[in-house]
Amino acid sequence: MTNNQITYKRTAIGWFNVTLVETGAIINVSPVVFYEATEASNRTKTGCTELTNEQYRRIMSDRWTRVISMDDVKRTI
Repeated sequence: MTNNQITYKRTAIGWFNVTLVETGAIINVSPVVFYEATEASNRTKTGCTELTNEQYRRIMSDRWTRVISMDDVKRTI
């Protein structure tokens, strides 16, 4: 199982900007999806973690997830 390293920052409106360390791609994720996928505390503001492929797919499959900066988001998992 491959893990995807990410960093994240909560925005002023409560969403999360998630950066994929490997590619530098930045993805805007709703708080509900972020908390469900990462099991992070709802008080978190910034940090880093690893996502399993399943967690990554959950984030990317949400209809409200938006790619902000794309170097190589559509990489093979």
